[in-house]
Amino acid sequence: RLTMSGIALSINSGNYIWKLEAANFWGIEFNNVKEKKFTATEILIGTEYSGWSDTSLIIESGVKHFNDFDPRLEAEPDYQQEDRIATTVNFMQDYYNQTLHLQMLGTMIGEWGDDGGLNRVSLEYDLMDAFSIKGGVMIYQSGDSLFFQSLNDNDRIFFEARFSF
Repeated sequence: RLTMSGIALSINSGNYIWKLEAANFWGIEFNNVKEKKFTATEILIGTEYSGWSDTSLIIESGVKHFNDFDPRLEAEPDYQQEDRIATTVNFMQDYYNQTLHLQMLGTMIGEWGDDGGLNRVSLEYDLMDAFSIKGGVMIYQSGDSLFFQSLNDNDRIFFEARFSF
């Protein structure tokens, strides 16, 4: 059983939303160290800007810290680090009377993205109110992290058709 407690704060200021979140997790289990349950603390800070017409830009950065880290967790299949930093930039913009939706997402793991990351671009078009099509590409950046190196050959192109009723 995993237990979590946390707090979140969002402050609106004109076209900005400022975000701060913190959480503690207890009872985390891993394959490499079966005799122990771990605790972790996560802190996130970010902002969202929506001052441009039909456009939103979100920038968030967070750190996850294992309070009682064991070096055996770094090996396969757990791929954990004592401290892991992640930063995400998400850009969304609508076109043609809000029927065409562009989203560009970039996530970098590590202080400067040196542990890997993910880039995703998608375009969605609303053919009707209840039917849309979407397509895009996901590209993994391998970096120094063993986890992202294992994902490096999994780049993909995706397509989705959605009917809502």
